[in-house]
Amino acid sequence: MRTIVTTYHPDGTNEPPPHTKHCLERLTEMGYDYTIEVSRHNDAKICAIAFLNALDILEKYKGEDLLLIEDDCLMDIKKEDLEELIKFHQFPGIVRVVYAKIHNTGTSRWRTRFRTNLLCTGSQAIWIAGAYHEELIEKMKEAEPQHFDCFQSGYPGVRELQLTKSLGRQLQHYSRIIGRTRRGVRI
Repeated sequence: MRTIVTTYHPDGTNEPPPHTKHCLERLTEMGYDYTIEVSRHNDAKICAIAFLNALDILEKYKGEDLLLIEDDCLMDIKKEDLEELIKFHQFPGIVRVVYAKIHNTGTSRWRTRFRTNLLCTGSQAIWIAGAYHEELIEKMKEAEPQHFDCFQSGYPGVRELQLTKSLGRQLQHYSRIIGRTRRGVRI
């Protein structure tokens, strides 16, 4: 499993946002080796940046089992334990490992056109089976770039497993998407 941390360089700097260092320190503590991928899509609509970045990563590492982790994530599961969990489930698609919340689409404002089940918001960490890349890339190229979490939970035919409990937490940080500080773990 290749672990990739997705980030960006705010306002033309050559450094990731300050909260990223806490994410990286935690990954090291939990036994993860990681690669950092910086988004090349800072000029895209804010809601589409993570989607386009994920598409780039899937094409670059096609066929490899991937763990994509956003730079605001604190993992609460060691690498070897996550690998055992993934092996146990043997799920041939996307596994939502760390997320913010699960909404019931029948009773929340988070309705999707294509599903009547639950919608996971926040894609702090997702595992994607290498064998699923080609199919997922095809679906992403068919879709309009959008919030990546909504695509995963709402696009027809996307195979997604939502764990009943998130295995990590979000760091408190300034969010470009909502234009204010997102609540989370303070460090």
